[in-house]
Amino acid sequence: MDRILNGRHQSEKPDGRRSHRSGPDKPGRPGDADLDSGTVPTFHHVNLGVPPDGSDAEGEFLVGVLGYRKVPPEERPQGLGVRWYRADDGSEVHLSEDAEHRPAEKAHVAVVFGDALPAVEQRLGTAGIEHKSFQLDGFPRVVTCRDPAGNLWELRG
Repeated sequence: MDRILNGRHQSEKPDGRRSHRSGPDKPGRPGDADLDSGTVPTFHHVNLGVPPDGSDAEGEFLVGVLGYRKVPPEERPQGLGVRWYRADDGSEVHLSEDAEHRPAEKAHVAVVFGDALPAVEQRLGTAGIEHKSFQLDGFPRVVTCRDPAGNLWELRG
């Protein structure tokens, strides 16, 4: 038996359990229609925590090692306590000082460098940043490192 509950179809299974379903022919979550029309989200930014007074070292890593550009203050909202850095594709890294910052063990930021990866790896070495390199069959070479705040980065060839 089907009925609508809170704008969603609800089917009762033979054992009495109910399942919710949504899709193009059924009312569902807000935004379902957008997904059906082919709209695909694009990445805008990641906001990384850094310890107090860690923004300068983090900024040097982003600019000097990874190649981001610092977004000038006149191009971003003021008074948020956040520094912004931008890549050539328009994606951004925002830095927020966090007194309780604790780097995650596995969560990471992945960035594609393509053929420029060897140059980035050389800059990591020059900056004295420990890094590891590996390649799995069928995948590009990957370099992993931690930034000055301890955040994990996956740098992809």
